[in-house]
Amino acid sequence: MAQLLTKEMFDHFLLVEATIHNRISYVIDGHKRGEEQACIPYGEVRPLCFDMIKGKQTPEFFQFVLQLPPNLKDNLIEDSDVVLQSADVLSLSMNIRFQNNELTLMTGTSLRIFTVDRSLEKQWDQWVRHFLVTNHCTFEENV
Repeated sequence: MAQLLTKEMFDHFLLVEATIHNRISYVIDGHKRGEEQACIPYGEVRPLCFDMIKGKQTPEFFQFVLQLPPNLKDNLIEDSDVVLQSADVLSLSMNIRFQNNELTLMTGTSLRIFTVDRSLEKQWDQWVRHFLVTNHCTFEENV
């Protein structure tokens, strides 16, 4: 949780939405006004999110939906065996949720086309694992 809220580890990801339930509830829409598909980097709102969460008691619930920025998404696709074109991939996302004193991270993919090929999902999961290990995050996998 400290990596997410106080360190720069996730700052380059794009924030789609943040929901925080503490004494009161907050919802942050990460989409830039006037720009339909553009989201702000998480690092721009991380201090604000931390201020909403910090205190003597842990929050009841929070959820952050983050996306891999387009340039990193393109690199991941180009460097893999995935047969999809970058334009076919709408987003590669992480849903980070704290609930019942448990922090979970779920990956997701959104495609413009239908395919039964799951190689992109596997590649994205592998990328996220490497990202967490590289940043010294301890985690357990539930497959």
